[in-house]
Amino acid sequence: MIDQSLNQEPSQVSSQASSQASSQVSSQETGQETGQDSGRGLIPINGTHTWLVLYKAFKAVEGNALRSIEACDMCISDFAVLEVLLHKGPTPINRIAKKVLLTSGSITALVDRLEKRSLLERFDDPADRRIRLVRLTEAGRSLIEKAFAEHEKDLDAAVSALDRDELATLVTLLKKLGYGAQARLTSDPAGAATAKPTEGAK
Repeated sequence: MIDQSLNQEPSQVSSQASSQASSQVSSQETGQETGQDSGRGLIPINGTHTWLVLYKAFKAVEGNALRSIEACDMCISDFAVLEVLLHKGPTPINRIAKKVLLTSGSITALVDRLEKRSLLERFDDPADRRIRLVRLTEAGRSLIEKAFAEHEKDLDAAVSALDRDELATLVTLLKKLGYGAQARLTSDPAGAATAKPTEGAK
């Protein structure tokens, strides 16, 4: 598990994290990051290149994650719902939908399916009977505990090219990047869609 220091807000991310990231890159990689690419010319260090590197890395790790889940004999949506209930406990169905990024119609159908398999059950919230909660059954808990343990091992292996310190630095910098990009979306929701076309684009 990554230590608690990784839960920092963006304002708490120190310059030490950035210098740590730089010091952990090999001399060959450093040459590439500063624009050298084994005779193929300069690599632009900009937003476009960063996005491409992030996307390729994400797809590679995602491939490992999906293969791991498929090995558990369940689809990713089923796994995601059971995993939420494993770590969050009894949860309202609309909150589960937000966590696993499903529409109200899709989450209802999914919960119905898992309930028919006796993996989870609905019940009234004791504090407010207007609210229906969802929880794991014993069979559901047994299934997802075993599946998640294997999934966790697979993902640890997927990121094993980095040591613990490198992973800590990566997570810190990705949070900083994500907060910054999200702030731009929030402050300027229209973004480039409202930008005037350039001369060549007319």
